[in-house]
Amino acid sequence: MKSLYYVNPNSIAPILKYPEIADWKSMYRAISYAVGLIDRSNQFIQPINTSVYSGCNLPPLQSQSLTYRDCCNNRATELWELSGRLQKPLGIMWSGGIDSTRMLISFLENYSLSEIKDRIRILTSYDAVVENQEFFRKYIAGKLPISNSESIPLLFDKSIILLTGEHNDQLFGSDMLKSFMLDRPDIFHKNFSKDIIFSYLNAKIKIDKVTSILIDAVCRSASTYGITIEKNADWFWWWNFCFKWQSVNFRLMVLCSPKLWSNISEEFMNTYLHHFYDSTDFQLWSINSQDVRNITKWIDYKKQAKVEIFEFDKNQDYLDNKLKKPSLRTVYVQRTVFEGIDTNFNIIPKLDLADIYLPDNEFKI
Repeated sequence: MKSLYYVNPNSIAPILKYPEIADWKSMYRAISYAVGLIDRSNQFIQPINTSVYSGCNLPPLQSQSLTYRDCCNNRATELWELSGRLQKPLGIMWSGGIDSTRMLISFLENYSLSEIKDRIRILTSYDAVVENQEFFRKYIAGKLPISNSESIPLLFDKSIILLTGEHNDQLFGSDMLKSFMLDRPDIFHKNFSKDIIFSYLNAKIKIDKVTSILIDAVCRSASTYGITIEKNADWFWWWNFCFKWQSVNFRLMVLCSPKLWSNISEEFMNTYLHHFYDSTDFQLWSINSQDVRNITKWIDYKKQAKVEIFEFDKNQDYLDNKLKKPSLRTVYVQRTVFEGIDTNFNIIPKLDLADIYLPDNEFKI
């Protein structure tokens, strides 16, 4: 039986031999594209055999005094030093959004333009420029080398260190909070209620049993790790932080050009592909910063990141009006997305359910 580090659940078709697969798939009606849930606390047993990658383990639970800015500065220093040791440029995937803009600012604040232009390449698109035209004009155009983001599938050749803005979503809560807040703003910050979350999620999942399994799994996982779900917002944060982290960590690799698949390995993950917000510092900051996920208005999602962007570029409109926007969705819908990555780092174009089916699972009731 194969075990997977990454699975695209949308690709798995239910078959009569495994009737609970249909129920399991219904859970993903409530989850974003190409993200298979993997519980980093190892409590949630699904009918697909998955493993937690060591690089995605939850950090030891402890207090931490670092600020978000501290975490950004530390991460920029770490990646800059890696670039120097390898003598490879950092390929920053800039979408114009909050995550990638705060990432780029971390380097602009800590290194001179003369240093940066020889060490950083901006991987971007026309849509990104439209999303944040003023920032592009002031800090990128004519100042830093630019490549079209369409070239990303060919940049798994070890010529560059790919750097994404992934995982900032997981630190700040969940983009599902948007529709939740619009639908039920009156109860979002009330004490955790399974009934309230059930009514919201089951409107999407439409199978009572499955919705209950999911809610209970998130609660059980949090309790096992030592997290207290106090508010409804906490439940959504832990779901995103614990259950979606690993798929987000791996999903860019399924865009790798097939001729470069042989490069995909643990060594590649540790060396040539880095998500800026993937560090123990950032994770502990998130765990210890409950206030950042208990927002009252959707416009305040990722407010700390937006404030720090404003402190750098003084764009009041961006601070006041910029909303979280999914930047990778168009990247995936425009390309063939392969279906899985196993624990040997093999990219699997087409999954065979018989190879990955786990019979002892929570959906087999």
